[in-house]
Formats: sequence, C-alpha cells, structure tokens
Amino acid sequence: MSVAKESRPDHRTAGGKHPIITTPKRHVSTWLLVVVLIILAVGGASGAAMFFYSPDGSRIGMTETLQELPVGSLVLPGLFLLVVMCLFPALLACGMVSRRSRPWVQRLLGWRGLHWAWWGSVLEGVILVLWLVAQAAFIGFSAPAQYFTAVLTLLILGLAFLPSTRRTFRMGCPGACKGGSDQVAD
Repeated sequence: MSVAKESRPDHRTAGGKHPIITTPKRHVSTWLLVVVLIILAVGGASGAAMFFYSPDGSRIGMTETLQELPVGSLVLPGLFLLVVMCLFPALLACGMVSRRSRPWVQRLLGWRGLHWAWWGSVLEGVILVLWLVAQAAFIGFSAPAQYFTAVLTLLILGLAFLPSTRRTFRMGCPGACKGGSDQVAD
C-alpha cells in the first residue's frame, strides 16, 4: 500500500519568525536579477564614495558638471547613490536570495500577491528611470556611467517582469490578505 506524498507548503518559517517562500525554485532570471542588483549596488557605492571624497567635484573632474546642477556640492547626489543605488539594491538582492516574507512591509504598503523584494525591484527600476531623466535634463546624457546605469535599469525592469521571475516571487497570503487574491496573473 503506497502512501500519498504530501505536497510542500508554500511557506515555512525560519525559527518561527518569518515565512519563507519555498516553492517554486528560483529560475535563472531571478538569479540574473540578483546579480544585476549587486552590480548596481557596487556601482552605487563607488559613485557615492567618489562624490563624498570630492564634494566640489575637483578631484574627479566634475567641477563643470556641478555648476549645471541645482545643488552646491556632490554630497546630496552622493547620498542618493548610497541609499538608492547601493543600500536599497543590496537589501533587495538579500531579500530575493532569502525570500523571507516581511508581513509588516506587505501590510504597510498594501502589496499583495508578490514578494516585497519583487515589488522593490520594480520600484528601483522606476526610480532609476526618473534619475536618468533628471540627469539628462540637467547635465545631458553622455557619460559612460549613465549608459551603464541605463542598461542596468532596463535589465532590472525586464528581468523583474519576466513570467519566470514573477512565478518565483508569487506568494499566497494565508490569512494576511483577506479580501485579496492569492493568485497573480502572468
């Protein structure tokens, strides 16, 4: 007599704290998205370090560029690079690797159906588009770093919206999403 094998649950807990998405396995597109976010984080850290090292732009050849900006030094753009292009993508990459759910984030922002790190990657892509548009408006679009950031932005958004990536981060919302749909259409 054979015993039916139980199906794996959609969530398990790590140390009794936060649910972890256990199925489906991560697709190649998800790993590529993680790699792109890590590359962005490293680039954001190096850009922020350069801006903090030379807030007047003299040591990094950006004195003329700084004159075209609505700020008096590169400290504010450096903070943007540190937070939005370094720390946030690093947090998203960690969230995508661990796939731990943060119910308070899901509830706070009202996001349903997909893991917070997926939503964060889409938000990151939108912020980067706006950043590139602002750069183009103030200083033009000619620096290699701008083209590199544009490519990373397209990769983030493109990989995030692939059905295989969305399936990886699909979440059921047992009990937490009353009135919300547990299914996400591809």
